[in-house]
Amino acid sequence: TPVKDNKNRSIGAIITADVINNDNHVPETVAHKMPMLFTSISVKGVRVATNMTDENGQAIKGVRIGERILSDLSSAGYVFTEWNLPDQTYLSVFNPIKNGKGAIIGSIDVGISKGRVWVVQKENQFVIALITLVGVAISLVAAYVSTARITAPIRSLKEKLDAFASGDMLARVDIDPYLETNDETKLLSKAFNFMMQEVSKREDEKAVYFNEIELKNAEFADLNKELKKT
Repeated sequence: TPVKDNKNRSIGAIITADVINNDNHVPETVAHKMPMLFTSISVKGVRVATNMTDENGQAIKGVRIGERILSDLSSAGYVFTEWNLPDQTYLSVFNPIKNGKGAIIGSIDVGISKGRVWVVQKENQFVIALITLVGVAISLVAAYVSTARITAPIRSLKEKLDAFASGDMLARVDIDPYLETNDETKLLSKAFNFMMQEVSKREDEKAVYFNEIELKNAEFADLNKELKKT
């Protein structure tokens, strides 16, 4: 930051800096935000700050980055690659660190263990499979409920038709008066009930006619007896 006099002329500067060698602030901050990730800061191809450890649990500070990665950083600007430690394989993204003149003075890489990637993939596959199974189960239940709602009235109508065929003139289909729908099943049920009402009415009328005929026959029989006496 420049320091200027009262005539706005630069007479000095305030320089602030941070020593990153063996400073794990950046790697630990990234790890805190995303626990599965490992972060390293390298200078001239050598890791100077990292939260990555070797098979003995020691930080791998001082370990060089591969020459191919350094070469690709210079040409491509960033590198996504797979690299190995003796006991582990990592997938990492390397980005260059540049000075004020645009020259590459180091790099920062963020990566994840390849084994952890497989674990995450398996966990995701399990979650997807579980969601799929739950979705299929819900679909089956919904299909069963929908089918039951459709077939139950038809089954009830068939039972009443069978009862009518057996001579039950009081057979009626129960219709929910609060169900404000006019689907085919409800219309059929209404038609059946209307038919049964008409059939019952005709049966009642037939019974009345037969009764009147029997009364007339009785009257004719009595009249014949009277005529025979005379």
